[in-house]
Amino acid sequence: MDKITENAYDIVTFLNTRGKRLYVSPSVAKTFGVNKEKLLSRNIFLDIHPGDIQLAKKIFNDVCKNLVKFIQT
Repeated sequence: MDKITENAYDIVTFLNTRGKRLYVSPSVAKTFGVNKEKLLSRNIFLDIHPGDIQLAKKIFNDVCKNLVKFIQT
């Protein structure tokens, strides 16, 4: 995947259904100054503001429940 995203400015992240990062594009380190390996070891919800976490989890869970619909469209 890095071959596709290594020169892109877009931030690409793949997550599992529990919010664990499975892949982050090289642009993450360039954009945020964060080590790619550090992000891969952290759950995405640890990086969301506490005031937004409940809504973020609801949206994330809704997307995960309807994942097949998103892929098929």
